[in-house]
Amino acid sequence: MPTTASSSRHCAGRFQIGEDLETGKLELFDLSKDLSEANDLSAKMPEKTKELDQTLTAFLAQVKATTVQTKIGKDERGVRR
Repeated sequence: MPTTASSSRHCAGRFQIGEDLETGKLELFDLSKDLSEANDLSAKMPEKTKELDQTLTAFLAQVKATTVQTKIGKDERGVRR
């Protein structure tokens, strides 16, 4: 994922998840094999993507960060308020 001015990232072991805060798009990378972040694994590894997204989402809520959900008025479950 090319780093944009508005993105969140989380690393866990060899994996990194990135979320573009403008679009909400998630991308997953195996940094042990892909340091350039050229091969998005999110479609091939949806369970890992979901796991890391939940961890990232929990952290962002803990620090009260602005996210796509808070910007568009959705709660932590993605339900519009």
